[in-house]
Amino acid sequence: MRIYKYWASAQNTNEVGGIKSTVTGYGGSDFSLQDAREKADQKFKLLQKKIAGDKTAFENYQVEIREELIKRVDNFINIC
Repeated sequence: MRIYKYWASAQNTNEVGGIKSTVTGYGGSDFSLQDAREKADQKFKLLQKKIAGDKTAFENYQVEIREELIKRVDNFINIC
């Protein structure tokens, strides 16, 4: 489980079976908003691969929690 200071999202329209829908990938970072944007772009590309049928796209995925950080009481990025 990961909790980050900065969050960003990447969106685009995908078509599956003739139906268009908006897909969003979120990325988090403790370093900067730009780093979070880059991770969001990477996540969006993984989402596209998964939608296209790549069963290994999220093989090593770890859950990210998108919550507002009010106060950090430790220096750990990875809680678990």
